Amino acid sequence: MSRATSEALRFDAVTKRYGALTAVDDISFTVEQGETVGLVGPNGAGKSTLLKSLIGAIRPTSGAVRIRGSRITELPAPGRTVGFVLDPDGLTPGLSVLTALRLEARALGVDRVAVDRALERHGVADLGRRRVGNLSTGQRRRVALAAATLASPGILVLDEPTNGLDIEAVIDLRTHLVARRAEGLTTLVSSHDLGELTRLVDRVVVVNRTVRYDGVLPASSAEEAEAWYLTLVGGVADPVAHPSERSAS
Repeated sequence: MSRATSEALRFDAVTKRYGALTAVDDISFTVEQGETVGLVGPNGAGKSTLLKSLIGAIRPTSGAVRIRGSRITELPAPGRTVGFVLDPDGLTPGLSVLTALRLEARALGVDRVAVDRALERHGVADLGRRRVGNLSTGQRRRVALAAATLASPGILVLDEPTNGLDIEAVIDLRTHLVARRAEGLTTLVSSHDLGELTRLVDRVVVVNRTVRYDGVLPASSAEEAEAWYLTLVGGVADPVAHPSERSAS
C-alpha cells in the first residue's frame, strides 16, 4: 500500500463528558490522506461520540476534530470534501429514492448524471421510484452510500456500512472502496466486522473510552482478529460510557 503524505482527519485530545460520565477521554489519532482506517470498540466505547464530533453533531468538552486542517463548520462545501454514512435513515422517508438523491445533488452542486452514476455504482438504480421509507435496511444503507458519494468526496466516514447488506452487496462495497483507495480515497470505517476489516483497512484504532491500540491489525483472518481483539479489550464495554453510546456505537 502506498505511503500517505498528509493528514485527512485528526482527532486531537478529544474528551466528551455528559455530567459525571465520560464518554471519551483524551483520544488522539489521525487518518492520513489515502489511508483506510478501522475504528473498533465495544458497544458504549465512544465510537459514535467520535463520529458525531467529526460531523459537528456534538461538541467535545475539550479537544478538537479537524478535516484537512479545518473544523467541518469551516469547510466551504463539506459534502464535496467528506461523505458520511452514519444513519441509513437520514433520508426523508416520504420521498422517492430518485427525488431524495436529486435534492442532495442540488445541495451539493452536482448534476443529475452524478445521481444516475451513484445509483448504478451502488446497485440501487432499480429503486429510483421506490419511497425511501419502504426500503429494507440493506437497501436504505446502499442508497445512503449513493448519497454520500454523489460529489465523489475525497474522504468517506462510514458507520457499520455492512449492516443489513447481503453478501453480494458487501463484496460490491469492498470492491468500490478498494478501487477508490487506489485513486486516493481516505476512509474511516467504524465496524464490528473484524473479518471484513482484515480485507479492507491499513490499520485499526481500538477505543474503549481511551485509545487502546493504534496500528496494523495483527491478524489475517476473522478468527485471528476476533481472538486478538477480545484479548485486548476483554470483551467488556467500559461501564462509564454514556447510555446513548451503548445503543449507537
